[in-house]
Amino acid sequence: MAELRLQLLDVSVRVQMDDARALQAIAACFDCRWRGNASSVEIAVPLQSGECPGRFRWAGGPGNARDIGVCDLYGVIGAILSEVARASREFVVFHAAAVSRGGKVVLLVGGTHSGKSTLTAELVTRGFHLFSDEATALSRVDGLIHRFPRLVFLRARSPSSLGETSAGSGAEAGTGGRYGPSKFGGRWARPSGRVRLIVSPHFQEAAPFFVRELSSADALTRLEQGRVSQWCRASFEVGSSWARTAQRYYVRYTDCGMAAEFIQRAVDLPIGGRLGGV
Repeated sequence: MAELRLQLLDVSVRVQMDDARALQAIAACFDCRWRGNASSVEIAVPLQSGECPGRFRWAGGPGNARDIGVCDLYGVIGAILSEVARASREFVVFHAAAVSRGGKVVLLVGGTHSGKSTLTAELVTRGFHLFSDEATALSRVDGLIHRFPRLVFLRARSPSSLGETSAGSGAEAGTGGRYGPSKFGGRWARPSGRVRLIVSPHFQEAAPFFVRELSSADALTRLEQGRVSQWCRASFEVGSSWARTAQRYYVRYTDCGMAAEFIQRAVDLPIGGRLGGV
């Protein structure tokens, strides 16, 4: 049985698996070193090979009622994320991408295939710093957004000018590539200030570019739907504050560059300001 150790937020993760090559593929999705210490929560994520190549099963022991079923590599990373979110004592984890510029944090809240990762990569090429393209970690201690060290995951058919990058070196057949921010000329973000902008992106092929403002209630609902760990009262109050004070938009796009340009303009608005034509 092969074993991989990861330090994700305040959780030390031991991923155990019967397939060493698959374990290497999982390791390649993260940018972190194991540094277990007395204050870390330690968890085990047991996996086993599925019936088909590149497929995995949860291999919990007797008495473990949870079953993630058979899933691909992307699903395994999601399962690890969920385990970390459950175990973390310091962080509340949201299913959202996050970048920052000048201490202003932008949250991209959307489901799978909404275009979060590609839009995140596009923003990094434009000078934004990366927290994560998948998991936003809110500290219960300092109230700041912290980075989740999963590499940016671009699918084989990326909806932007980054498409040629997504099939580059390191890509798995049918899954695209996994890259750190340096691939796009950027860097990881440090813990930053308040959330200034909440964007709900929706990639739709051949659709006209469309933007509308979100109400604070709608923005809060989308944040709640994106939670990974328990929505505790403290995080609900923070989320309510974000929904009230941040600029909030739904953005439907085909051209990732247009969506990124809109976000660049919107993040610099003063609180309460409005973009013309929206």
